[in-house]
Amino acid sequence: MGELVEIITPLHTRTSRDYLARMVDDKVHCSEVARQYGADYWDGDRRYGYGGYRYDGRWEPLRVPWLSAIILKAVCVFWMWAVARPICSMS
Repeated sequence: MGELVEIITPLHTRTSRDYLARMVDDKVHCSEVARQYGADYWDGDRRYGYGGYRYDGRWEPLRVPWLSAIILKAVCVFWMWAVARPICSMS
């Protein structure tokens, strides 16, 4: 317990973003279009809402470490429930 597992950090630090271009975008117009919850919000450009989603495979390198961590935790919880509890209750 208490050990930091760096699963997402390598992927997060690899991404570079153009912050100035994102801040100069016409946010008032985007907000007005998004509040209509129409086709542009769901299937339109990404700046209007949920639209524009295309999976590019960026999360694939995290699949194995993430699943390994989840499976290890599940095995530890099972061991504590099935093995350690009966041993501790005998004494």
